[in-house]
Amino acid sequence: MATAFFTSRKAGRQDNEWYTPPHIKIDLEAEFGPLTDPAQPGAVDGLIAPWTGAIFCNPPWGRGKILPWLQKGALEMDSGRVHLIIWLLPVATDTAWFHYYAWPRSSEVRFFRRRIKFLRPGALVVQQPSQAHMLVVWDEEGRMLVPEADP
Repeated sequence: MATAFFTSRKAGRQDNEWYTPPHIKIDLEAEFGPLTDPAQPGAVDGLIAPWTGAIFCNPPWGRGKILPWLQKGALEMDSGRVHLIIWLLPVATDTAWFHYYAWPRSSEVRFFRRRIKFLRPGALVVQQPSQAHMLVVWDEEGRMLVPEADP
């Protein structure tokens, strides 16, 4: 079992790589069962490899980085290979990716009461980003709307 999930990395900079604390995976798997992370460090490129089953995805954050992961998730859900995706995302309800992908397909959105304290690789340093966080759940009961136009 992986000890952390990938969170964010700025292009070419290793010092901005953050990992989701293990308790989030433990809590989600207690509720939803085993989850695969296509954005996990060391894994095959999750934007290319097929996804199957139940997924937890904390895509790289930053301008233009979240949308490709949501588009890939939409394709995998529509293919029938995936029946559940739990996204860990920044609270950015004013973005096109939220309105065209995250929200229309969601069956549930959960907001964290406090900001997540992320871990840094190779250290016990805790980093707390400036943004709030949310879990967006896509499942077979969610609204499977096709976006009217790409953002």
